Amino acid sequence: VGVGLSLFSYAGKVLNQSEDYSWEFSDMHNLVVFFAFLGLLASFTFRRAPTALILLFAGILIALPKLLRDPSLLGIGRPHAFVPPFRSFLNEGIAAGLGQIPLTTLNSIIAVSALSADLLPDVPAPTPTSMGFSVTAMNLIGCWFGSMPVCHGSGGLAAQYRFGARSGASVIFLGLIKFMLGLFGGPLAKQVFQEFPKAILGIMIFAAALEITNVGNTLNTTRARDLEEGINGIATATDGRGKALEPGEELTQDMRSRRWTVMFITAGGILASKNDAIGFIAGMLCHCSYELHDRYVAGRSQREGTIRLSEEEDRASQNEAH
Repeated sequence: VGVGLSLFSYAGKVLNQSEDYSWEFSDMHNLVVFFAFLGLLASFTFRRAPTALILLFAGILIALPKLLRDPSLLGIGRPHAFVPPFRSFLNEGIAAGLGQIPLTTLNSIIAVSALSADLLPDVPAPTPTSMGFSVTAMNLIGCWFGSMPVCHGSGGLAAQYRFGARSGASVIFLGLIKFMLGLFGGPLAKQVFQEFPKAILGIMIFAAALEITNVGNTLNTTRARDLEEGINGIATATDGRGKALEPGEELTQDMRSRRWTVMFITAGGILASKNDAIGFIAGMLCHCSYELHDRYVAGRSQREGTIRLSEEEDRASQNEAH
């Protein structure tokens, strides 16, 4: 949810960027935003319609007049090996790599694994371990060809699902398109991305944000994964008195309030700090504070029960003595 809210904020920044269109029309940007948003609304009803492809081709058509001004952009790309100097491993590897570890771990591994299980409950979800190996392989192979650091990302997964992707074939198709663009139209593809209308890009980011925040709607229902399955079949939530809830058991109003608070403290921490790790830590501290309170209440109830039992035993002994 925190990542989704961050995407909403980023979509707003993209939509507010000024653009120069080839057509002399003062409100062209707002008009494109309006029709792109109508396309997004239509995708709610016509889910099988290729809304993303329609928006993509519409954006390319809008940018086409600018692209045709430079015919030198067409050509075949020639990939070549790139060996980073040893100094890069020391400087960029430590300065950029260490700072990226929390974000990649949370947003590209844990969140993707959890989101895939929420979006496609009937399909086996990839484990965080397999996602980690996948991100590692992509970067270890791509860096020798000048590739920028890459990952999967929960935002990308949410966008693909929103626009109709339901199987691995969609990712294979996307990879083939990217491969063809890189091989036969590298300079052109770069220019297309630069000239792509921000109005359409912002609406597509907005759609991804909408999908990724939508996973929070099962938080306080029996469809929540920690209540439905838990870990190894054991529910991980408690009822506020230290007693674990059984899978599928209804939540009390107090537990609903707690779970809602933990979720939005996490989301608020991500938005305020612009750092997934800080939001995650804030949410975990909130959750741990509730758990400590539950343990304290359970321990006090147990002590009070022991004291009452001892008092009853003493009174029974006194009665027998009389």
